[in-house]
Amino acid sequence: MADTCAAGNGSVCWLCEGRDSAACVICGPVASTCGQTSAFVGQDGWACDDSRDERFGNWTCSSVEDANLQLLSDSEALLQRGDASAAFERAEQCCRSMEDRLSGGGRGPLRYQEAKPGELELLCLGWAQRIRASLVRQNYSSMVEDTKKFSRLHEEIVGGGEPDLLHKFEKQVTGASVVDHVEVLGAAAELASQCRDRVARGYAPKIVLDHASKAVAGLQPLPGSDFPGLSSLRAHLHVSRAQAHLELELWKQAKEDASAALRFDPSLAEAKYMLKAAECESW
Repeated sequence: MADTCAAGNGSVCWLCEGRDSAACVICGPVASTCGQTSAFVGQDGWACDDSRDERFGNWTCSSVEDANLQLLSDSEALLQRGDASAAFERAEQCCRSMEDRLSGGGRGPLRYQEAKPGELELLCLGWAQRIRASLVRQNYSSMVEDTKKFSRLHEEIVGGGEPDLLHKFEKQVTGASVVDHVEVLGAAAELASQCRDRVARGYAPKIVLDHASKAVAGLQPLPGSDFPGLSSLRAHLHVSRAQAHLELELWKQAKEDASAALRFDPSLAEAKYMLKAAECESW
């Protein structure tokens, strides 16, 4: 394997990493004959003539790190504009890119120990961004699955990675502190899904009350401005508690939770129905 190549004045080529200089469009002989540049464009490692770079706007990046940070920044901008589906897709692109790099092109499990500086942190932030987009979409099952992945990787980063670098990326992308709240958010989403299913089937309303109360309390410190869609999750938890209270004929508590749900989501029809039932003391 070559230690150096033509790209970057003797440094290892960022695209082929010195493994295939003969065929590489960045450091190989083809680069000098077709006017290639070392600018990184998109996620496939291809480059274009310098005179055409302006066509791609912000997509022209100097490294894999920059390209993925750009994806996540675009995801954040879309999320703040209310386009959660497009925000999810950008975050998904980042996750796929980093998973491919960490698994040898998708040919095996993620190799955390072989990760280069910043790779684990970018993947972790990508999953956090997916979770935030899923929150807006009210796709709580997706949040739960992504939180499991996030938690394993976050533990790896805290134990032996670069947590300071993760928070640096986080500030650059979101301008806020969201990573430290992701696991609480995922746990609340899981409890919300379980509670709604159980209470809808008439199962164990006291257990539903306990679990929903824990989720409501866990979400209290989270700033709504950093987590678009959080109000809907809170509303769903209060509706679950309201229904459990109704099952137990605890009319006052049911009224309080139904009212709280409507404060978080005034359009929630279930909460309106439960509030009326609590006021009439009939279920």
